[in-house]
Amino acid sequence: MDNRQWVVTTALGGLFASAFLYLPIVGNFWVFIAVSILQGTYLGWQNVTPSQSRLGVLSFALGLFVGAGLMGVLLTRFGPDVLWGLSALFGIISGVVAMVATRLVRNARR
Repeated sequence: MDNRQWVVTTALGGLFASAFLYLPIVGNFWVFIAVSILQGTYLGWQNVTPSQSRLGVLSFALGLFVGAGLMGVLLTRFGPDVLWGLSALFGIISGVVAMVATRLVRNARR
């Protein structure tokens, strides 16, 4: 997988996870955190180079942060709530920790 494909994949992963912050029936903060962790675990398990892994962490974080605000505008009537940035930060931290931990476990198994 080249760098452009990896950046798009991880950014879309962040955008996908951010939708769960605002989905009407199945979404709330804790579902968003769980999906961020699962998405980070999936992306951390991919077979990419270390430089692509670092690039993926940055694009996942950016996709999740931008996606949280964008999904708040698209999926709610009044836009994102006041603390959407803080919610996005918690999702970024949990997703990035899951990505790095999964990457470390995968490398230790080799």
